[in-house]
Amino acid sequence: MKIRLSLFALLVFALTACSLAADVTPPPGYRAPTPAPTQPPLSGPFYPAAPPNPARGAALFVENCAPCHGTTGLGDGPRSQTLNDQNISVPALGISEFSRSATPARWYSMVTQGNLKRFMPPFTSLSDAQRWDVVAYAFSLTNPPEAIAAGKALYQAYCAECHDQNIRFDDQARMAELSALQIDQITSQGKGQMPAFADKLSQDERWQLASYLRSLTWSTDTAIAETPAPVETLEASAPLSSTIPLSVTVTGKVTNRSGAQPPSDLLVTLYTFDHVDTTPRLVVALTVTADAQGSFSFENVELKPGYILGASTEYQNALYGSNILSSETISSSVVNLPIEIYDSVADPTVLVVDRMHIIFSFDQAGSVSVMEIYAISNPSETTVAAAGSGLPVVTFPVPEGATNLAVEGEEIGGRFILVPGGVADTQPVYPGSGAYQVAISFSMLYSDQLNFTQPVELNTAAATVLIPDGHVTLKGNQFSDGGLFEGTNYRRYDASALAAGKQIAITLEGKPGAALAADAAAPNTQQTLVTGLVVLGLTLIAVGLWLFRRTRSQAAAETDEDEEEVDVEEEAGEEMDADTLMDAIIALDDQFRAGQIPADVYRSRRAELKEQLRRVM
Repeated sequence: MKIRLSLFALLVFALTACSLAADVTPPPGYRAPTPAPTQPPLSGPFYPAAPPNPARGAALFVENCAPCHGTTGLGDGPRSQTLNDQNISVPALGISEFSRSATPARWYSMVTQGNLKRFMPPFTSLSDAQRWDVVAYAFSLTNPPEAIAAGKALYQAYCAECHDQNIRFDDQARMAELSALQIDQITSQGKGQMPAFADKLSQDERWQLASYLRSLTWSTDTAIAETPAPVETLEASAPLSSTIPLSVTVTGKVTNRSGAQPPSDLLVTLYTFDHVDTTPRLVVALTVTADAQGSFSFENVELKPGYILGASTEYQNALYGSNILSSETISSSVVNLPIEIYDSVADPTVLVVDRMHIIFSFDQAGSVSVMEIYAISNPSETTVAAAGSGLPVVTFPVPEGATNLAVEGEEIGGRFILVPGGVADTQPVYPGSGAYQVAISFSMLYSDQLNFTQPVELNTAAATVLIPDGHVTLKGNQFSDGGLFEGTNYRRYDASALAAGKQIAITLEGKPGAALAADAAAPNTQQTLVTGLVVLGLTLIAVGLWLFRRTRSQAAAETDEDEEEVDVEEEAGEEMDADTLMDAIIALDDQFRAGQIPADVYRSRRAELKEQLRRVM
């Protein structure tokens, strides 16, 4: 029963991440696991092998995308309201302000990999060429024929004399990585020997020119299709579920990435959830024993529109899951759900803290608020797991005298437990780079001086201390002054190569005063501080929420309770959007480290994601 409950928790956790399982009641004793990444790597190039055809993509868009995004891409499809009710906004692909910041390569990546946190499945049932056709059609929604025609005339008048000779705008590899905003920037400011056209062409004309350049990458075999009939009409004659098999055989194999052979008695459980309604419902749970080679099979598994399938297993006190498939992506009668596992060790010393941040905020007289944020990698081929249920895996020490200890986004007493000298996580840390991140906050008494001493639990590659500038100074031989941090009024102090078993020892001196409290809590400072941390490679949004809450506590006497609730809801929405962008940055970094992305493509895409994140902040 313990194993079955743990396996059930895996899919509940996955659905909770989609925000559609907020009302699912977990079983007694449930603790949310930290599953291994389930997104598949990109299966195709970052640009089409042949010019995509928007006309061919139109019908595919209606069948696969319009139920959520709407036939004209306004985010108003028949399923969008269910998602909106759960605070999941459906991107309006057909609005120019949205699409101009996107690149074809990015949208192709999203169509290929999906984003199950926002309930978008991966469309691996489509061929590589079909996915590019869908992307081309999605871009055609904001690049209509009249804009393309106007842009062509402008191109002939201002650009053709030079560019027809030395630059090909039908270069798929080049254009797949350029957004309309980037094209407009080059057109406006010039580049190399190309002059700037900001004073010659209006903004609307430059957008028309960008539309024409985008169209040069599309196939001209057929004209761009007109907007298809509404989804509701098409569904009446050809339901979206018509290609979904009534039942499937689910097969898979458990592979031990650590090299050992999986045990012959390993239990594998297949769960089917119905997520059509706002509250996901467990349809069936089936359990089999994998054979000596790790293979397993489930026969006659029922499928209906809106079903989700996922397999999982528990091995050496860690939980592992397969990819999670939506029924809309299944067209074959045989579905493969392989599971990768790792051997477990109880020794956390194999872990490395890539970067640690310690942020001091003086927002109340007589005390200082501290947030410590860790980005941790497991470079080994083993999972770090507890030796027994409920035992600590990774310990996060805090200084003596710390009070109000909290873990951002978690309740102490569940996954995180109090231990002598700090707090510990009881969940496994799976192999991977930078995917494990934790934010700890606490308070300390402060009266013009604070001697801050804290043990270093894990080998730490880099550490940064941030304090508001101008009122408090920091002394400590380990840390060097790095100047103002990313345009904020926070001063940064950096240290490197802090070995496990050593101590962080710094002294803060100075009188913060009212001016310091106001500066530290300024909204603009918070936004740029969060963005700066992301630039440094830290992808947690927790620091933004922490600072946001501290600002709100100061203004509580001036704010009506109802207005506060509205503000919190708005902040939650912003967090979700930022979280999606941050997940994309993490995935991109992992793909680059794995050698799946060329360096120039990686730099370009990462710069674009960071710019979008700044705008969200």
